[in-house]
Amino acid sequence: MTRVKIANNARTIGEKKEIISLTYYLVLDELALEYEGEKMVLPSYGIEIVSEKYKKGKMVDSESEVYENISPCEDKVIDLIRYYADMFLSPVHLLEVLDEHIEEYIEDFDRMLQEQYQKECRVAI
Repeated sequence: MTRVKIANNARTIGEKKEIISLTYYLVLDELALEYEGEKMVLPSYGIEIVSEKYKKGKMVDSESEVYENISPCEDKVIDLIRYYADMFLSPVHLLEVLDEHIEEYIEDFDRMLQEQYQKECRVAI
């Protein structure tokens, strides 16, 4: 699994004078699947959000959450990361928010498997 930094946001939280920094990563991997009896490997992209809390310049807390295998379409996941960064979405809420929309992204795996299978069939003919 590889990750690439896409966005970073920081905010000062009220009277506590805490700074919360959220960093959003694109997680890159491969997913081995079987389709019509053929083994295929597709790219797989996910999201990692890392939260760091600072007080008086020192990190006092850190947490992260990863959601892998969202889609084989890199651009769609990057758009989603940017949307979440604009919302200042924390790691605590990543799974909850993404679960509401994951079906529309996971369907990309089926579509890409079909396309790849059809290409391989054409080459074999």
